[in-house]
Amino acid sequence: MRSSITVLGLAVLGGAFVVGLAGCPENKYDPNTWISKLDDPKELDRAVTELQNLCDPRAITPLGNAWKKNSKPTRILQVIIDLSRPMSAGPGGEADTKNCTDFIDKGRFVSDPTEGWKQSLPFLQEAIEDIDSNSQRQIDDAVKAAEALGDAQLPDAAQILVNAINKKMTAKDNAQRLRLTAIVALAKYKDPGTQKLAIQTLGNVIKADQTSQPPNVVGAAINALGDMHTADTLPILLDAMYRVPLFFQQVQRALVNGGGDVVAQLKLILEGKQNDINALFKDKKLDKYCGDKNDAAPSDCQDVSAMDYYASIVLGDLYDKSAVPDLLTALARPAKPAYFSNYNAGPPAQNSILDSLRKIGDPSSAQAILNLWANEKTDEQLRPMAAGVYGFVSKDGSEKYNGTSGLDVLAKIAADDKADTALRLSASESYGRLASDKSRIDLLKKLAKNYADASAKARKEAEGDPKVKLDAAKKQLDVAQKAFDEANKPIIAANGKVEELGQDVIDAQKKAKDNLDLVNKGTYIPAKEKYDSLDQRASGLQGYERGFEDHIARIEIAVTCGKDAKCYADALDADPKKIFERLKSIGYLDATAGDWSADDLADLKSAEVERAVLELRRMGKDAAGQLPKLLDHVKDTDRIQRQAIMMAIPQIASLPCPDCEKKLNEAVTAGQGHQELSELTYETQLMAGYYAWAGKK
Repeated sequence: MRSSITVLGLAVLGGAFVVGLAGCPENKYDPNTWISKLDDPKELDRAVTELQNLCDPRAITPLGNAWKKNSKPTRILQVIIDLSRPMSAGPGGEADTKNCTDFIDKGRFVSDPTEGWKQSLPFLQEAIEDIDSNSQRQIDDAVKAAEALGDAQLPDAAQILVNAINKKMTAKDNAQRLRLTAIVALAKYKDPGTQKLAIQTLGNVIKADQTSQPPNVVGAAINALGDMHTADTLPILLDAMYRVPLFFQQVQRALVNGGGDVVAQLKLILEGKQNDINALFKDKKLDKYCGDKNDAAPSDCQDVSAMDYYASIVLGDLYDKSAVPDLLTALARPAKPAYFSNYNAGPPAQNSILDSLRKIGDPSSAQAILNLWANEKTDEQLRPMAAGVYGFVSKDGSEKYNGTSGLDVLAKIAADDKADTALRLSASESYGRLASDKSRIDLLKKLAKNYADASAKARKEAEGDPKVKLDAAKKQLDVAQKAFDEANKPIIAANGKVEELGQDVIDAQKKAKDNLDLVNKGTYIPAKEKYDSLDQRASGLQGYERGFEDHIARIEIAVTCGKDAKCYADALDADPKKIFERLKSIGYLDATAGDWSADDLADLKSAEVERAVLELRRMGKDAAGQLPKLLDHVKDTDRIQRQAIMMAIPQIASLPCPDCEKKLNEAVTAGQGHQELSELTYETQLMAGYYAWAGKK
């Protein structure tokens, strides 16, 4: 007990203490003292407080009865929940930190963590099942009770949560929050029998008619399955990937988080051998698009590649090289839209396949990708993407196409100012990611100079007669605007009573307005359009120049560092200005047109870091000594840099990698609340989920 009154103390106090009916003093450290006061409305609040402070679970049932008797106040329910929780013993244990002195030595419910929950279960069940959905307080209490049952891990409580999840509600029902909480709580259960019930229940939610429940309930069920981290959820998640594509991101995260033999199942899907998915496609006709309302005639339906599209996206997030042959087989299939939205075709499956091959980064895919983008007959939208991916999967561009190395084909396209712009930009980037010889920089210097000269010419032209005319037109416009403002002052002052003004005032305002419009439309706007056109051309040409200079930085870091892993890792800490000064001093940026902005310098560093990290990725386990620095920088907010780091980690880190999981989660936390980083944060979260189970038993 916290304290006791000694016999000597009683003697000293004499008759000054209060005695009970039996002539004994009340002991405020005895829970029975306060339990007996729960029926007294005047003592109820203090009794609840004292019982909460005593931490004694003997009060659970009496408190539950008082809760029911007194219109179920929230505070009493919370105390019941608190008293039901187990507490660890010893200094620094939960009993100690919560100042529950009577339980420091032995703890509370240590031998049976469910003992307290068994006592509170009837009251928690009533809080969940007996609610008025119009009462926000009762809904809040039901949510508290459902959360508590998730912590309780009582097999007998699972059905209560199942019933709450299955309860029929309208989309506008205020108690939908209870369903969401029950879904999360049910997914916490670890014993096999309850897990099986949870998976079945959540699967039914996902498979139910989507018009019968709000989307957030379906999304919560998918997320909960992913958080269970068991292979038993895999069949439902694979089904959901195609059944409810609206929730693909949740399914993607759940599959990556879930563990189990995900890769094998996804490979079977690509091979057309996953029987359950094949049956789903046949039943729901998921390989056809027959209009957004599914009302088109069979002859008007179009083939789609959804099966390959979604499976290949997830494979890329699992970094398993064994999937490469299946991905390449799917890549070679005829391109078909993966889906249609509002009657508009989505991207082909080849887009997601190429992106996954980029993430996996296996050189065995380089030849097939080279054959795709180097072939002039390949779809014009697919070629640029394939050319960009080639720079991530090839080691050095030595693969051959019609007897010419991939690197030389890239150089030819980069130098061809008549080539498709998108293809040319992608080819230039891959050239910068692959070339490692100093002589290869000459091509990029030449291209940068061509664009620098063209930009300077356009800038000079813009700053000549067009700028003179624009400045003159702006002066005219300012004069006309000032005249209109003066003429308009009486109109404004009239506050709507224009009819009280003289006709000469109204005529003067109209004349000033007409003149302003004439100067604006007849002189200023044409002059501005002429100048802006040349100004934008100059800026655009300089943008191309900067792109080629960024590729120079990519090659230069490879030339400088060679096989030195630390040299590449140090690029992560480099100052953008010093990178610029170094490249300038050795004559690599001598064609520069215009000043370098802070954004230009940041882009220069991003390009150098991307190539540096790509080289570490190519080194694989030989670069393991640089993993700590890569992980320290995984929180960097530059998209190019972080994506490069995340593609390198799977090649460098051994499994399991708890530091990878820790640092990635820290980056996710740092990105929360920053909308501009939402996509990058999601990608980071996916990788953190992968490392949460990858390589662990």
